[in-house]
Amino acid sequence: MVIEKQKLTKRAYKVFIEGELINLCIPNEEAIELDGWADWFNDLKNQKNTRHGIFPNTSQNQKRILKEIQSQIDKVDNQEILALLICEKKNNQAFGICSLQSINFSNKSAEIAINIGNPGLSSMPGMASLESMALLAEHGFRVMGLERIYAGQAYPNLLRWNKLMEIIGFKTEGITRNTFKKGHDVSDTVLIACNYEDYLILRDIRGSLWGDLSLIKRALKAQPKLSIAEKINEAMLEIEKEHFKFIFNK
Repeated sequence: MVIEKQKLTKRAYKVFIEGELINLCIPNEEAIELDGWADWFNDLKNQKNTRHGIFPNTSQNQKRILKEIQSQIDKVDNQEILALLICEKKNNQAFGICSLQSINFSNKSAEIAINIGNPGLSSMPGMASLESMALLAEHGFRVMGLERIYAGQAYPNLLRWNKLMEIIGFKTEGITRNTFKKGHDVSDTVLIACNYEDYLILRDIRGSLWGDLSLIKRALKAQPKLSIAEKINEAMLEIEKEHFKFIFNK
């Protein structure tokens, strides 16, 4: 009964960025003790397309990672990571984490990442994840002064997520072959990025990268059936086949 009561207690996470469907909050030990932050990375099915889930994660290890994240706060211009909990609105429970990593203020760039540990806490997990990325990228551009935010995604395993990211301005820049490996499973990697110029265009249209849920749903309805990644992949294969006839065709 005590455990059940804890689950319903509103968490003491401080909201850093307020959203429409979710809030992005400052991590603390409650995420480990009450919301299972360490165990998110032990869900092997959920971690299939990530670098996690190779060795078991522990609360002690997650506390060490939390300390590393917290130690970044004092570095200001030398900070390399900004990590925020993704929390549902009602009880402020954390169900995922998103981050800007490899922050480079000289190049004005950073890598964006997300991990949803307990999607069942959100009534719209896909949209909640997308809003998390939009809010974090918006902060990167507007507050941190970044000009390029990028990521790599397993392809075609994360095709649906890749296509969803188009809605908030992320474009496929290329595909690298056989570069995502998990055990004996090998797949390609799609390289995506959102640039400051595209952010400004979407901001003028929506007011921000996210705007609101109605605008996102409208964009989803208008989105082409095939993602740009699929179109680029098909074109690349055709161009390669035609171009390399001179050495691969007998």
